[in-house]
Amino acid sequence: MNIDRTIKVVEETFNLNPDPKRPDCELVKLLKLIMKNNDFTFNNNVFLQIWGMAMGKSFVPNLANLYLIEFDDKAMNGYPMKPLNLFFRFLDDVFFIWPGSVEELKAFETYLNGLIPDIN
Repeated sequence: MNIDRTIKVVEETFNLNPDPKRPDCELVKLLKLIMKNNDFTFNNNVFLQIWGMAMGKSFVPNLANLYLIEFDDKAMNGYPMKPLNLFFRFLDDVFFIWPGSVEELKAFETYLNGLIPDIN
């Protein structure tokens, strides 16, 4: 997940779903702090993850869902041929039934890979 895009998506989600009791500004500041200081240990070495988030953090699956809302909408509504009414996404995995040919499926894959430049 692109850090700047992720923060923008969260801010947009807050704006679309206002809650006067929710401390939006503080939550965004905390999110920036967490995402820009996302360290982890591997083989007794500490690393700073500069792209994406570790899925082990409890809030990251929800963040990934927010990040991909636009993807889901465009995948189902933005292409001339659509998957059958069976399209599921779990985090970054997609399952659907394709009614067209292999060539049309490859064209759809190219379309999907271009929706959010940071993922494919």
